[in-house]
Amino acid sequence: MVLLIALPFVAWATRAQRAMAFDDDTATALGARLGRVRLGLVVLGVVLASVATGAAGPVAFAALLAPQTAHRLTRTTQIPLLGSALTGALIVVVADLLARRLFAPTELPVGVLTAAVGAPYLMWLITRNRTNSRDGGKI
Repeated sequence: MVLLIALPFVAWATRAQRAMAFDDDTATALGARLGRVRLGLVVLGVVLASVATGAAGPVAFAALLAPQTAHRLTRTTQIPLLGSALTGALIVVVADLLARRLFAPTELPVGVLTAAVGAPYLMWLITRNRTNSRDGGKI
């Protein structure tokens, strides 16, 4: 229910995020009220994170893994907010299904599985970005 209520705010956050990508002067010139937008984005992030944590438990690596995966899939200049949310939801659902079925009848916590998949992926991203920055910053 909370997610249905939050959906229009996610659409607003997508638009607000585009304006916030610029420096403060440019964002103000575009009509963004920086204080309100920042407060709204923080509140929305806290609400969505708390709903996700309440539903699935603490799944830390999904929050780190989803934006990077969505960014790589869409190949946009900015991390897509809606794509990140959908990617995170897909990661958590797949991890939950695997955690229930992989070692049945023992059920693993979802966080264990997302950490087992997310940690190597994030380590690969870090080493890849470090190598690319030495080669002239090409990604």
